[in-house]
Amino acid sequence: KVQQVLEQNFHGKYHSLAKMSQDFRQDLVNRHFMFEDCDRFNKGGGGCDFWPTGRGIFLSSDEKFLVWINEEDHLRIISMDKGGDLNAIYDRLVKSMKILERNIEFSRDPYLGFHTFCPTNLGTTLRASVHIKFNNLKLSEVKEEAKKLDLQVRGTHGEHSDVRGGVMDISNARRLGLTEFQAISQVYNGVNKILALDRDKIL
Repeated sequence: KVQQVLEQNFHGKYHSLAKMSQDFRQDLVNRHFMFEDCDRFNKGGGGCDFWPTGRGIFLSSDEKFLVWINEEDHLRIISMDKGGDLNAIYDRLVKSMKILERNIEFSRDPYLGFHTFCPTNLGTTLRASVHIKFNNLKLSEVKEEAKKLDLQVRGTHGEHSDVRGGVMDISNARRLGLTEFQAISQVYNGVNKILALDRDKIL
């Protein structure tokens, strides 16, 4: 049903992980569109049973809207774009969610928010991430500043990955106890503060 809803309402195509070629999959991973292989943390939590059966990705024709199927959660809905226009990215996500909510029922607790595979995503489940490379600040310095701003610094490919080529993934550290707008504002304001520190640092 999910594949049918996506392909009927959005311009794009669903790609099954079990059926895609290794070259195609690696190209998606390299461009940050596709999740990597199941890691030991997901395996320990039972999130990799029957891998890769039932896993896949819906990719819009303009490559700005993605849905991961059964990577961790049943659905991970992603709006992305190059540049810094977070308003346009968020607006696309909201419009897409409204379409999905008309066709798919999402499990939600009135106190804890949306149900997720990973407890750290309880609440809004929204993670606003920015991929960025700093010219002067070291990784340790970025992490120190990010912690003060309630931000999390992750590797280039997200959770449990290394920073490659200096590109870091910076996102809101919390999903619980704040609104979606507050989460995005936190990332926008925080990243701008770290950028200012990077520009002002004397080499």
